[in-house]
Formats: sequence, C-alpha cells, structure tokens
Amino acid sequence: MKFNRNIVFCFPYRGAGGVSNQFVRLAEKLSNKSEYKAYVVDYSDGFMAKNKGKNVTLIEYFDKGNVEVPRNSLLIFQAMTPWSIFPALKVHRSTFVLFWQCHPRNFVIDFPFFGPRNTLFFKILFYRYFIKIKRFYDLLIRNKALVYIDGVTLSATNSSLQVDDEKATIIPIPISIPDERDVRIRNKRITNTECMKFCWIGRISDFKYPILIYTLKKINALADDFEEVFEFDIIGDGQFLNKLKDDVSSLKKVKINFLGELSPSKVKGYLLTKPDMMFAMGTSAVEGAILGIPVVLLNFSYKEVLGDYVYKFLHKDNNNASVGEEINENHILQGNISLSQCIREAIDEKDKLKGELRAYSESVHGIDSIVTKLVKHSDRVTLKWGDIQDSGVMNQGLLYRFKKFLNKIKVGI
Repeated sequence: MKFNRNIVFCFPYRGAGGVSNQFVRLAEKLSNKSEYKAYVVDYSDGFMAKNKGKNVTLIEYFDKGNVEVPRNSLLIFQAMTPWSIFPALKVHRSTFVLFWQCHPRNFVIDFPFFGPRNTLFFKILFYRYFIKIKRFYDLLIRNKALVYIDGVTLSATNSSLQVDDEKATIIPIPISIPDERDVRIRNKRITNTECMKFCWIGRISDFKYPILIYTLKKINALADDFEEVFEFDIIGDGQFLNKLKDDVSSLKKVKINFLGELSPSKVKGYLLTKPDMMFAMGTSAVEGAILGIPVVLLNFSYKEVLGDYVYKFLHKDNNNASVGEEINENHILQGNISLSQCIREAIDEKDKLKGELRAYSESVHGIDSIVTKLVKHSDRVTLKWGDIQDSGVMNQGLLYRFKKFLNKIKVGI
C-alpha cells in the first residue's frame, strides 16, 4: 500500500454530525486491524477527539498554527471547495489525498444570507470560483480521489458542474452491526400502547429545519386520527433550534420534548429503549434503521416546504443508498396520505418493518463491507497534496474573505 497503511481522517468539528460520526467510526474499525494505524484530525474538545477509541491517534487541530500530518499517509477529507481546506494543516507534498462527498452540495458555493446557489446569476458573480471548482473536480477525477456516499451526491454533482463521472465509486455511510445484547434490548423494550413516540436526531440547521417543522405540523394535524397520544422527542442542537422552539409552541396536539445534544452512548441508549418511529436524514437514519426502528427518510430543503410531501421509509424505493436529497417537485403529490400510512404501518406492521430495515441497513451500510470498499479504492488514489498545491485552486481570494466576514455577521444575528 502506497501510504504505509497510515490513514488520517480530517474533520475538525466540535458539534455532533454525520461526517464526524462516519470518520471516527471508520478510524476505530481500522485501528482494530493490526495492519493499519488510524488518526483523526480534530480540536482537543471536538466530537471525534472525545469519542475516539484508545487505538486511534489524535492529531490536535488549531485554527492558527501548523498542524502536521504524518508524511506516509492517506489523508481523507469530506469533499469541499478547495479554498476551504483547513488552512492550519501542514501536509507533505507526497501525502496521498482522498475526498469523500457526503452532501449533494459540497461543491456548491455557499454565500451568507443566500445559502448554496447554482443559478446563472451566481455562476456569473462567482465565475472565477466556479472555474476553480471545475478544475479541482477534474483533478480529483483524474486521480481517483473522489468518492460519494450515495447516488444522490453523484447525480447532484454531475448536474451542478455539468460533468459525468462515469466510473464513480459510491461508498455509503458505514454503520456498526448491533451485537446480540443490543438486539435483545430493543426487541424486549416495553412499549406504551397508548402513546406513539416519534423522534428526530440531528442538527437543527438551515437545510434540515424546513422539512422538520413541516413534519411536526403534519403530525400535529394528524393526531386526532389516531387513538394513540402523539409525543415527539427532538435530539440535537443547531443554529435554528430557538426558532424551532418558537414555531412549535402553537402545536397543541403533539407533545414535543427537546432533549438537547446527546453523546453517542446516550443516543444509542435512547434508540434501544424509547422511540416507536423515527424521522431522520443522513447518518442518524441509518443508526435507527440498523436497530429495526421504523425510519422515515426526510429529504432536505433550504426553503419552506410547500404542498403535500411524500413520506417513505428509508428502505422503500431506495436503490442508490440515499440518505437524503434536495426536495423537488418529484417529492410532492397533492392529496397524498403517505404520512398517515407510514404511521399506521409502524403501529400495525412493526415486526415486518424491523426485519426489512435491519436487512437493508446491514446489506448497504454494514461497516465491514464499507471498510473493504474504502481500502480497495484507496489503493487506486494517485492524487498527492503537491498536486493540489500546484493546481492553484486553494487561493481564497478577496470575495471569499468577504464571505468569511459575512459569516461572522450572520452568526451574530
């Protein structure tokens, strides 16, 4: 192996999130194999730093300074615009690099107060940046240095950049298979037949908030159609949390509990014993499904969801390992009763759903097969850090610096 079996996952982030979970989970799995040495690059108080195993080495990240990456290694990032790559990293030119696209809009410019856009106006305004993204993308493809978590990210990238990655590699979100003890706990949990407990686990962010508040309102409207009392637990934090609390204050037919952000062990304990049904996207959806919880996959939107959204369980009509895509007209069908049907199915056919969701999650997302795919593809990577440096795509430019300034204003609002 070209990189001496040293694999470095880089995602400095203090909050809980899908990429952090994904990377630390893989690092842990690889570190338990004698032939690999796994590292995570994170803040000392970051999510990966706090949740890594003892065999995973922490490379502490600082916003200012030099953070050195082992020379003979494979450095893995979430896909991002090249000028956004963590500036404090000190990487040798010979280090191999792989990018993993974990969101359909990783390569779309995100400008404060507008959100990610890919319109003609934005392409003209940010013309030089779009050219840089295309050059960067071409560099990654030529050197087998880009993989995707699902078919959605692939097709979205092909559309936004007007490209066609015919030989794309899809490596889905990895999930650990629950042991027999966990399965017994979930199977034997005591259910309250008079109460239907729903849950959401995930950040309350700009692209997740619209479908979450839409769903809460829909469930509130359906409450009178069911004998069970409806209760909805929300686990997570984020910029839109306070807005969500304000907006649900008028919903009186469903009891909404805000449980805050929980550690991975507490999330696991919650999932094993509490919810009857789950609404989620990304990693959280797979974490619930592998335990046999009826998980409805919520797609994302940066704007208010209008019309009658079609709800589906994670494994239904899912041929591309999707864990969420941007809502469009194909997700809307006026007069549909899919949410009511999903709730009824979760009540009446929970054992059938349990088996289907577990089988789907293990087949598509089982961590052993994901590790095998990652290692196999890593041997094909030819991109080195020096190639990125020489391409000239990492220069931030004045407009990007202005964007960072606006970001600070936005956070302060």
